[in-house]
Amino acid sequence: MQVLLPLYRDVHSDTSGVLELARVLSPSETSWRRLLWYVLAGSRGGPNRGRIVNLLREGPKNVNQLAEALDVHYRVAEHHIRALEKNHLVSP
Repeated sequence: MQVLLPLYRDVHSDTSGVLELARVLSPSETSWRRLLWYVLAGSRGGPNRGRIVNLLREGPKNVNQLAEALDVHYRVAEHHIRALEKNHLVSP
């Protein structure tokens, strides 16, 4: 499955659970702005999700690596990854 976040590399997960961000050709900019606002700024978990997106821009990471970088419990990082997956910003 591809991820639909503009201007980034392909998002995928391999058997180790590594995630990367995706590049999309040209989605509706207005709908993307609304989605990103909702997921990254319009919810309590937005700041951590934004940090996850920035970490994934640096290169592939699994949930454990993200949790360590964010200094949060594994389950918290996993929850944020699922929210990003649900909104098609990262894919498994």
